[in-house]
Formats: sequence, structure tokens, C-alpha cells
Amino acid sequence: MSWSETIGQKYGLSIRKVEAIWATGQGITNSCSPLSTKEKKIYEEAEKARRIEITGSLESILEEMKREDLR
Repeated sequence: MSWSETIGQKYGLSIRKVEAIWATGQGITNSCSPLSTKEKKIYEEAEKARRIEITGSLESILEEMKREDLR
């Protein structure tokens, strides 16, 4: 399950809505946030989950590369 599916289920939101909140959060460069308090929390969780998912993917790629080098 992807990070957006997991968070969407937790908050009762569609994957698109979660991704839209995340994308809006990515565009924020100052304290004048267009996100509500709830959306800020969703954004923070989404960003953390996304980073964890990406890190896991990178680790599995590196492991596969190591296995190929050992062959």
C-alpha cells in the first residue's frame, strides 16, 4: 500500500486529496500556509511516509545491486 493510500484511509480521504495536500505543502516557502491545521498534520505525515517509502525502495535497489555484484 502506498503512503497516500495509507494516509487516505486513516483520514477518510481519497488518494488524490492526500497527494494534493502533500503537493500544496511542498509549495509552501513561508509561514503563510494555505493549509488548515488538519491538512498540515496530513502533510507532515505524508512527507514522513513518503520519505520512508523512498528510503525502503533505495535500500532494496542497493541490496539487489550487491547481490548482482556477488554473482
